[in-house]
Amino acid sequence: AGTIDGNDTIGTANWNADYIGLVAQIFVMAENSYCDPTSSEVLEIGISPVGVNNILSENNISIYPNPTIGKFDIEFNGYNGRVEIQIISELGEVIDVIKNINIDNLHKEELDISSYPSSTYYLRIISQEETIIKKIIKK
Repeated sequence: AGTIDGNDTIGTANWNADYIGLVAQIFVMAENSYCDPTSSEVLEIGISPVGVNNILSENNISIYPNPTIGKFDIEFNGYNGRVEIQIISELGEVIDVIKNINIDNLHKEELDISSYPSSTYYLRIISQEETIIKKIIKK
C-alpha cells in the first residue's frame, strides 16, 4: 500500500497510486522491554494525490549566512503555499512570529535577529502540510 518514514514525532506516509481515493487507517504501536505493546487510537485518512510543489521539505529551504551576525535569508525553492516562521530560543520560547508568507515556487525572506543575544536559535517553519525545524546560529 505504501510506506511510512519518520523519526521522533514526525512522519510522512507515501501511498501507491493504486490507493488514491480510498480511506486508510494509521495507528502507532509502542513496544519496549518494560511493558506490553500498546497501540494508539486509529486515525482514518483519505488518500489523495499531492502535487510536486505542494509539499514543504528540508530540501526546499536554504538558510544563509549561517552563522550570522544578524540578518539572514531563508530561501524557499520549489514550494507553493503559505508558511509561518517562528523564531525560537534555546529554551524553547517563541520570541518572534512572521505569519502568512506567501510562497510562489521561489521566494526569499530576509530576517533580522541583530537585536537578539548571541546564541543558537531555531526556526519553526509551518506550512499546511508540514512543520520543519532549522537551526540558526547568531554570533
